[in-house]
Amino acid sequence: MISLKPCDIDSDRMQLKVRGGKGYKDRYTLLPKGLLERLREYYRYYRPKTYLFEGRTPGKPYSEKSAQCVLKKPWNAQG
Repeated sequence: MISLKPCDIDSDRMQLKVRGGKGYKDRYTLLPKGLLERLREYYRYYRPKTYLFEGRTPGKPYSEKSAQCVLKKPWNAQG
């Protein structure tokens, strides 16, 4: 997730490219329409430069530790 780039989203084919997954192979997975809409909203709001989910430094990905902290929080505590 933290290594996703905007170019990994194929909205025409409704697919998401997963780089270096299991066995360090690139794969494609289905992209639900609802998720695509939310990713578009996210992109318009944050305008990431390189990675879809960037940390405090523009162009740098979210750190694994930061992503773990965000994902461990209960959904209602994230706002």
